[in-house]
Amino acid sequence: MYCLQGVPYVGALGISKELGAQIAWPYHVVRRKQRLASIAAKCGYDEKGLFARLEITANGPLTADVAVAAVDCIKQWEECISAQRSAHMPIEGPLAPLLDEYADALEAFGEEVEVFFPNGRKVASGNFCGVDVWGRATVRLASGRKIELAPEQASLRLPC
Repeated sequence: MYCLQGVPYVGALGISKELGAQIAWPYHVVRRKQRLASIAAKCGYDEKGLFARLEITANGPLTADVAVAAVDCIKQWEECISAQRSAHMPIEGPLAPLLDEYADALEAFGEEVEVFFPNGRKVASGNFCGVDVWGRATVRLASGRKIELAPEQASLRLPC
């Protein structure tokens, strides 16, 4: 169940590969600072068992291939996690199997970013220097101090 929080990250990765685009942390698909799609996921249990529903909000028309790419990427990720569990290997966090690929797809990775609270207030700026296996972003402030951010806490934006 804890791996389900990785669903929107992995869906965004699949879509970004299909479109030849990048990911604005945490799971918005962008090209040249223009948002192409936003990803959300609803996960839980019902009478049939565990489920995950991916919601793609597009800023313009997208083909069905985009949704297929997202689902295919999620299926491959799920197979990798299942194989680790079957082999009794520890699962470090939901993004561990594809963390390098996800980091490579990030738009502002290694660059200066501004950190905003959900209410729109800018709270910091610094270098986007990491993302962990749980999808938390690490930003190194000018003072050298690092802050870790979950998507619920803040958003990152490239300076204007």
